[in-house]
Amino acid sequence: MISEQEIVDATQEIFDSMIMAPVQAQAPLQKKITYFDKTVSSVVGLAGDFQGLVGVHAGEDVARGIAGSFLESDFEEVNEEVKDALCELANMLAGSIKTSLTQKEYNVQISIPSVIHGDYSMIIYSQAEWIMLPFETDTGRFLVEVQLKGNPSE
Repeated sequence: MISEQEIVDATQEIFDSMIMAPVQAQAPLQKKITYFDKTVSSVVGLAGDFQGLVGVHAGEDVARGIAGSFLESDFEEVNEEVKDALCELANMLAGSIKTSLTQKEYNVQISIPSVIHGDYSMIIYSQAEWIMLPFETDTGRFLVEVQLKGNPSE
């Protein structure tokens, strides 16, 4: 379906070309994180041959740092601009994953991004295949999550 390397490549390309900040991939997590504390998460849903999501999870400081690089501004708090920047990052990642799946002749649509901020638990598809990759930036670590569930015809 989607490989770890495809997620790494898409994330690094977005950070290199759009956010203008260095990002380094780390080894995928062996256990999914479902509880987030003082975090900004943006999620884009996937539908069609697969159901699932593309999510970006960043602690408040990291989210402010990503938004600051992206928008060339400093943010003292998580505001609507910071949330919008994380939504745009998740949207670009979902677009890259949709393109990868479409090139493999799967039918996939993406939703508009949603954002959650604060302390929360998040479990979308408990039986889905998932990858959760940490990335390190100058301001700290964030996670990119992909969950896919479905029985595409081949």
